[in-house]
Amino acid sequence: AAAPAACAPFVCDAAGQKCRAQCKDETVCVDTSVCDRKDAHISGAGICVPSKDVFVPVDGPPGKGTPPDWVAAALTQNKTHVRIPPGDYTIKSLEVTGPFPITLIGIKQPVDPKQPILRTDFAQPNKPVVNVWSAGIITLQGMTLRGANTGSLTVYPDSDADGVHCVDGTVNLIEAVVESNMSEGLQATACAVTIHRSTIRGNLWGGIRLVGGSAKIVNTLVVSNGNCGPSSKPCVPTGGGGILVNIQTGT
Repeated sequence: AAAPAACAPFVCDAAGQKCRAQCKDETVCVDTSVCDRKDAHISGAGICVPSKDVFVPVDGPPGKGTPPDWVAAALTQNKTHVRIPPGDYTIKSLEVTGPFPITLIGIKQPVDPKQPILRTDFAQPNKPVVNVWSAGIITLQGMTLRGANTGSLTVYPDSDADGVHCVDGTVNLIEAVVESNMSEGLQATACAVTIHRSTIRGNLWGGIRLVGGSAKIVNTLVVSNGNCGPSSKPCVPTGGGGILVNIQTGT
């Protein structure tokens, strides 16, 4: 028997002459889909998202447009997912507010498998790479968030130069890297936070700060984050994990 003619959003398994039901990465999804691995800790794999729910940029690198533009367009079109092409994107900040959830899934280069990078513009200090507030809901999968800065060598705890800054929202980090931010990797107040299979490293004020809300952090490396303190001098990560938790529920 011939392989099925249509298996979308999965790519047909011609060798097995059947349609796939799971994905480990985007290579088994059609080009207008993404492999959502949010529940991979349960099932061991992800699912290819129906193309009708995925915003696919048509003007990615080296063309026009950045992830904040694509998120805005996706929400306008009632899409739930955004396919982020390979690249290193400099942005002012990705602002996420409620009520509609959005998922960004990074696509790796086939030859040089690096995750897409989001970083803030040095000319826009004290802004987080991703800012979630007013009941915003975001999932970041296969993305690297770095470079939030204070505009100087000064590092201080009240800065918003975080990788992810959340107040009254929901943040899910899946197979993500949050690194080299001048404040904290993730700072969350009254937020629901879930982190799976991710790395939080090299953030100068600390790795994760959670105040209120809830948190679930599983199979995640939190390492080489600092606790620099108010200073006008350059500082480096202390080598510690850098986790501060003050919440009612969490694992």
